[in-house]
This record gives sequence, structure tokens and C-alpha cells, in this order.
Amino acid sequence: MSRIEDFSVILPVYHKDSVRYLEEALKSVVDQSRKSSEIILIEDGPLGSDLRSFIDQKEKEFPELKTLKIATSRGLPNALNQGLEVCSNEWVARMDADDICSLDRFEKQLEFLEKNEDIDVLSSYIGEYDLELSTFFGRREVPTTHEEIMKYAKWRSPFNHMAIVYKKSVVKGVGGYNSTLFSGQDYELWSRILMAGHKGANIPEVLIKARAGQDFYGRRRRGFKHLKNEWRLIGELRKNGLINLRQMWSHRLLKSLVRLAPSALVKGLYKRLRTTS
Repeated sequence: MSRIEDFSVILPVYHKDSVRYLEEALKSVVDQSRKSSEIILIEDGPLGSDLRSFIDQKEKEFPELKTLKIATSRGLPNALNQGLEVCSNEWVARMDADDICSLDRFEKQLEFLEKNEDIDVLSSYIGEYDLELSTFFGRREVPTTHEEIMKYAKWRSPFNHMAIVYKKSVVKGVGGYNSTLFSGQDYELWSRILMAGHKGANIPEVLIKARAGQDFYGRRRRGFKHLKNEWRLIGELRKNGLINLRQMWSHRLLKSLVRLAPSALVKGLYKRLRTTS
């Protein structure tokens, strides 16, 4: 068992992010029981004065915090790819600007990776809450073993992206994030990683509190724009070899119903996929 001495955290932020949520997210990273040697805060396009002032202040406060300024936003996949380019460590952890890590998240994940050196991608369960983190919606569970992950991945994303830790060389080796997708880019990346023969795992414990928000089932991710992106994503999964032709069309039929169905129905379906204990 070899110890992982250093790791990086990449945290994208854009102009619509909340200063308060970012402050809570960043605090949960810097207060970890096992600390990262660098936190790459990716500024995806110009930020407002409040966010800009906050980041300037935190750069002075935390020497491990580094900023990558992207002049013009070209989407999250592009921001993440650029962030990976400036990471100085092989192991990289994802973090979103509105989620909160348990304070032992990195300790537990790195200890798992040190004991399981064949694993290249690792996430965990997450807890989903309202925007104020006062109402618990449920726990998003993902399969724990590589064999279960391979089966699950044919129908749903097998990792929780906001809880991910991966090898930079593995992600770059399969081409990085797909910039033609504006959502689902994580799922598409996992398909390429898994089909390239790399192994994944998940820790069966909630290590992230995620702000799902009250409108999670409402106006977001709905309509023909999102459906078109979904069809493109499913086509990529087929091209990558993760799913067969029958599964591709089953996916497209199901996702068409979900994207165009009334939000109340979608909410009911999504609740069935969560655990609330």
C-alpha cells in the first residue's frame, strides 16, 4: 500500500454562483482532516464584483488556493479540461461551488484508494437537500464494486460527479470532458474511462451535501433543448461501446418521456430512485 502524498481539488465557479454558497463550499474543502496541496478555483468567464472580491480575499487567506481565469465561458467541460491542465498532482478531486464536503471526505477517499491501488475513479453516495440545506430530499446511492458499476452504467451514471476523485492521466488519456455536451458530460466521460478498461468504485457513505433545490424537477433540464442534448449523449454512449443499439433506443424513448412529461410526474419517478433513510 503506497500513500498518496498530494492531490488537487478543482472547483469551477461562474457569475451566477452565490458568494455564500461558495464560501461554505470552500470552507468545507480547506477544513478537511486530510488537506489538499492545491485548490484550483476555475473562474469560468467574468465574475461579478462580489464574487471577485471574495476570491481575492480568500487567495490572501489560503496559500493553497490558486485561480485560473478563463476570459470567455465556453461551458463547464471546457473549464474542467483547462483546470486539469494546471493541476500539479496526479490525483484530482472534483468540487462544486454550492455543495459541502463532510470534513473527512478526502481522508476516507484517499485511504480507500491507497488500499485499492487498481481503482482509477472513485466517488461516494451524496445527500440531496434544498438550497438552505434544511430539508433532506434523499440519498443518491451508486453501486460500490466495479462489476456492479459496469452493469449500472448502461442505464444511469455510475458515479456522483460532485464526489469524484480520479487520476488526471486517466481522464486526459481518454480525451477529457466532451465539450459538445452542456449536461451529462460526466456520464459520457465515465463511459470512455470504463470502456478503456479502467476500474471504478464508490464508497457507500454520504460524503457530500448537495443543493438540489426546489426547482430540481421543474423548469430545469426540460424541453426540446435538453432532449436534443440527451439524445446526443446517448449516441455518444453507444459510440463508446457502453450500450448496444437496443439499449440506445430504450434510453432515447425513456429520456424523451422524462424530458417532456409534466414535472409532477418526473418528481414522483425521481423519488422512487432515491433512498430517504
